[in-house]
Amino acid sequence: MNRITREQWDMVFTHTSEAVIFVNENDLIESMNPAGEILTGYPLSEFRGKSVYEVFKVEGISDFSLKDFVSKDPVEIKEKSYVELLLVQRSGEKVWTSCSFTNIQSEDSSLHVIFARNIDQFKKVEQMRSDFISIASHEL
Repeated sequence: MNRITREQWDMVFTHTSEAVIFVNENDLIESMNPAGEILTGYPLSEFRGKSVYEVFKVEGISDFSLKDFVSKDPVEIKEKSYVELLLVQRSGEKVWTSCSFTNIQSEDSSLHVIFARNIDQFKKVEQMRSDFISIASHEL
């Protein structure tokens, strides 16, 4: 990358509201942006080089594996490439998260990339709407 492109990438990576987590082929965290730190509650300084499963804990899925969501074939789009997961943050708080997964291949390595966004507010509004419709239809 040239200098300008690298600076632009760093700016996007640092300031995007969506968590971006890079995981190597051994499921170890290579990099995570500030939004990833906020979403998981874990600072990258503590978890670079550690298992993604220590940071990205999913409620209700005991055998969660990135390999279930990431296709080895860059042309293939898996059905599970976008999912909503209940993520357990460092504090123990659970937040609904929309996630998509991809794989970046180079000649000598492979990286899994997790893109995640906190959708807890959306889920709460969705539940309120559903409750309202249920109450209104019951009253009618």
